[in-house]
Amino acid sequence: MFLSRREAHRSLRSATPLTRTIRFIAGLLLGLALTLALAGCADSRVAFSESTEVTTLRVVATFSVLGDLVQRVGGEKIDRRVLVGRGGDPHDFRPLPADQAAVAEADLVFAIGPGYEVWLDRLLASSGTTARTIHVSSGLDPLLTDSGDPDPHVWHDVGQAIHIVGSIRQALAAAHSADAAGFDERAARMIAELTTLDDWIVAQMASIPTDRRRLAVNHDSFGHLARRYGLEMVGAIVPALAGEAVAPSAETLAGLVDRARESGVVAIFAEKGTNSQLAAQLAHEAGVPLIDGLYSDTLGPAGGEAETYPGMIRANIGVLVAGMAP
Repeated sequence: MFLSRREAHRSLRSATPLTRTIRFIAGLLLGLALTLALAGCADSRVAFSESTEVTTLRVVATFSVLGDLVQRVGGEKIDRRVLVGRGGDPHDFRPLPADQAAVAEADLVFAIGPGYEVWLDRLLASSGTTARTIHVSSGLDPLLTDSGDPDPHVWHDVGQAIHIVGSIRQALAAAHSADAAGFDERAARMIAELTTLDDWIVAQMASIPTDRRRLAVNHDSFGHLARRYGLEMVGAIVPALAGEAVAPSAETLAGLVDRARESGVVAIFAEKGTNSQLAAQLAHEAGVPLIDGLYSDTLGPAGGEAETYPGMIRANIGVLVAGMAP
């Protein structure tokens, strides 16, 4: 039960000095906790603010990489929430009630598409939302995994990211035509930036001898990158549609060791912040170094080199080029 302001003051006056001190410190700690919570709202798992203007689109993006692209096109005309924030793994995500509340109140929900956010259909249904859901990978040239399923990690091909930006622009403009010109302008700037980035990657990869452009990774999420930029994908420990908790059989790992040796890979690449124990074992048995520095399903920390989508891509290419260079 909450006290009125008058009752609270009366209670405070009647308290002992020690009690008042304890209450004062508790208030400071509560204020600090609220400040820290609000500081993380860019990728926070909270419902929308009641103060959002009616002319602002309420938008949900399923994970941090997509959220960055949505924000860059939407600008100040959207109020965006990201379900799987920085450092989270969309493969292993478990929605909370706050996520359900955000989806329920959204006007638009942006997702990569079927096969990636396997939890999204259940979340949409349980929330009762009337939001339109946009699968930004729709219309892209699919890349099939070893299991025959489409690889959903399309954003590692910058050319496909350009398509995604176009899909975001179209959806935002259709939902709020009054701001279409602004969405168009921001999307055009983003596409120009990504076109330059794509050209830079092609030039970077051209500096690597062809016989060293072979890729063995911890998580099979770089197939689109390999296809676009002329790398041979030798293999991966964790399948494309699985999370980090999925461990391969000893037979599968032994086969990957054989392929790594036979193909002449010069390194095994793993993602930042993941358990790379099996990748280290693979590298040891293949007789090559382990390079732990890629970003796969998440942006890097705010303020870091990979805090944005272009920054993440540049960081990844830097790691690959340095690892494959003679």
